[in-house]
Amino acid sequence: MICVLADSRGAGYGMFVAAVITPFVLTWSLRRTARRQFAYLCVPTTLHFTADGYEVRTAQQTMSLRWSFLDRVVTGEEFWLFFKGKKQFTGFLPRRAFTPEQQAALDAVLGAK
Repeated sequence: MICVLADSRGAGYGMFVAAVITPFVLTWSLRRTARRQFAYLCVPTTLHFTADGYEVRTAQQTMSLRWSFLDRVVTGEEFWLFFKGKKQFTGFLPRRAFTPEQQAALDAVLGAK
């Protein structure tokens, strides 16, 4: 508005158009990025547990995590959330992927954290 009043209408109109368009472009960009980055969560996954940690395998990647790496495990109704340090989120496991007996066994192992 100041640019328009100061006789710099081109800059004023440009800033106004940018202010109107930016929320739409930003929303589209965030959705596009999220779809690309989280596509790996929606593929068949194999979990392999050992006394040292666990391994997650998909067709595109394999990721291993040792229990000793974790500083904190938060047990919720639907997930186990893994943290390194106080706030650094490292991973999660969905509870529904396991039978009640397996959930109890994992609660026992993860409860030590």
